Amino acid sequence: MKESKREQLIDAEFGLIETTGKISENVKNILYLEDLNERKSNIEKVKENLRYLYAEMSKMSDALRIDLNEIIK
Repeated sequence: MKESKREQLIDAEFGLIETTGKISENVKNILYLEDLNERKSNIEKVKENLRYLYAEMSKMSDALRIDLNEIIK
């Protein structure tokens, strides 16, 4: 069953909130953790979460009928 545009927007919004929170936590860890391996691990997590963030942005732009690629350029 296809979601309504409103449901797509709500899902994308919560996805954005969740993902940006994770990125903020990872960056905080990179700045303050002493262990180099833990810092590297958090850098990898940032990369992964940026992929999720892009996916959520894509969902939002689809729901709003906005060309995300045009915005990125």
